[in-house]
Amino acid sequence: MKQAGSDSWKGTVTLSREEGDSSSSPDTTQYEVNTVSSTPEETFEEAKALAYRILGEIEL
Repeated sequence: MKQAGSDSWKGTVTLSREEGDSSSSPDTTQYEVNTVSSTPEETFEEAKALAYRILGEIEL
């Protein structure tokens, strides 16, 4: 979560994935929520929703 202005917040999600070999560094991708929220709590909920959407689209 980062502050996007005075009294506004923007959520972020960081996805880190390892490909089985522990000697290689994980593949990390940063995602940003498209909307700006007025409270940290609302921002957290938006980021959680984004994380669920991302995880639902990838094959584990």
